[in-house]
Amino acid sequence: MKAVTGMTDPEEQLGLGIDPLTRARYQGVSFLGFSGALSLLAAGVLTPSLAAPLAIYGYATLAVNIASTVAADPIDKWLQKQLLEQNDMGEDRWARRQAGRLIAAYCTGVPLEYVMDNQIGLTVVKPYSRQSGNCDIEELRASVDADGYMAKGLSKRDVDRQSIVQMTGLVAEYKKYGKATMGNTFFSELDSQLDLSDTLLDRRNKQIQARYGVVAGYQLLERHEEAFELVSEGLKCGKTVQELISILEMPKAAAAE
Repeated sequence: MKAVTGMTDPEEQLGLGIDPLTRARYQGVSFLGFSGALSLLAAGVLTPSLAAPLAIYGYATLAVNIASTVAADPIDKWLQKQLLEQNDMGEDRWARRQAGRLIAAYCTGVPLEYVMDNQIGLTVVKPYSRQSGNCDIEELRASVDADGYMAKGLSKRDVDRQSIVQMTGLVAEYKKYGKATMGNTFFSELDSQLDLSDTLLDRRNKQIQARYGVVAGYQLLERHEEAFELVSEGLKCGKTVQELISILEMPKAAAAE
């Protein structure tokens, strides 16, 4: 991978570490949940005068955990906004990640489930799991045989496509800035897709797929650098899906005008 991409520390350069805000959020919720549970247990064996404040604390932490679960999506969006504001050229980085996904999906033949703005006004590109669409979970479960093979799962070719699609956005950001951000989000999405593979993939094989996606994505961007830049700018300008696809389908000379 280093020979193709020049990466010397992929984990750092692809932004795989959990950002401080997200880490603080999960550590805080975990601490509250654990301490609250201990407080409720202790309240059950202590005298009423000592048990009352512990019980109040325990139920309060339970309420906080429930609220954080219910509000997980808006909290995640708020964290994304904070991370964008903390990073130089945050919107450009975001656009490059999404443009990488889009051009990789187009080049590998994976259709898009949607291209739409999220709650903080930034465009999100969401590809399907495979050319025929997303997997049906009930069909997947019913197709598992005694050896663990999932006949309705993603084929090796589908898995390779997903590896390229999910990694190309991070590679696009790395190519310009020397380091990607929010990489854990893309790796988490890739991990979810790899879990749909018709053959069970262990941690080592998942890492191999991710590395394959990084190398293939880098090579794809090298071949289509001009089109990628136009798509990235198009996303920032709010172009429609049809307009973005038309950019990719233009003859090279026409696209440059």
